[in-house]
Amino acid sequence: MPNQLPVRFNAADGHWQVVPGATLPYPSWGRIRTRSNVARSWYNGMTASVNRRFMNGLLFQGSYTYGNSRDTWSGGLIGGSDFENGAGSATSYNHPEFELGPSSYDVRHTLVFNAVYQLPFGRSATGAARRLVQGWQLGIVANYASGIPFTPFIGYDYALDGSSDPNPQKPDWAPGFNADNAIIGDPNNWYNANAFVLPPPGEYGNVGRNSLRGPDLKMVDLSIFKNTAVGKQMIQFRIEIFNLFDRVNFATPNSAALFNPDGTRIPNATNIIRTASTSRQVQFGLKFMF
Repeated sequence: MPNQLPVRFNAADGHWQVVPGATLPYPSWGRIRTRSNVARSWYNGMTASVNRRFMNGLLFQGSYTYGNSRDTWSGGLIGGSDFENGAGSATSYNHPEFELGPSSYDVRHTLVFNAVYQLPFGRSATGAARRLVQGWQLGIVANYASGIPFTPFIGYDYALDGSSDPNPQKPDWAPGFNADNAIIGDPNNWYNANAFVLPPPGEYGNVGRNSLRGPDLKMVDLSIFKNTAVGKQMIQFRIEIFNLFDRVNFATPNSAALFNPDGTRIPNATNIIRTASTSRQVQFGLKFMF
């Protein structure tokens, strides 16, 4: 929000620092909400695909996308985030350009494959046997997506910048840690909380926005169709199984805040207790096509 103390860059230690002795721009006001369109974004990507049309009853297609989306903000600077894994405002409202990092919707790898196979059974059958064994069709859809980014925050107004919004101040990297070695990968402890420490008093930390990545997503859906001709029309019996292997696809950690207002660490802040998809679901259907 715009009603917070000004900051300056402290070249001595490489941190942004709240200007000592500064006052709020609008001391008679409290929270001020705005929405700004000053953010910038960049996207680079590559897509490859393979397709096979029906031949001997088989059709399949697959696509892979490598994407790299970066921006200085995802969503509006209005105090509430447009993305579940994002913050509602920049650490310093007047310097959103220093929030450059992966977009909150950045997915680095995406693979989608689907296939349909018309089973060859019963081609020589006649009568009731023909109706029973002919017309079966299998379909499969498989999805893979790498994890989305998120930001660990201190959790309170550590730098005392006067912001009245839930404060998105970031910590410092602890010595020897960075985005490459902070992830543990266990849903009960997704990343190492000890990789982050409080910055010097009155300063913002050097951890970048969206530095960490959440779990990936893997889903396989299966469909079984039975087509039966009724005169010139068709009846289709459908069995559809979503998340066939009942994989638990975890979301990002439940809490982005690492520290209590007294500077102690919040227990279990790195746990994940939410999922990004449902468990296995099975549905049956009957479709009449005319």
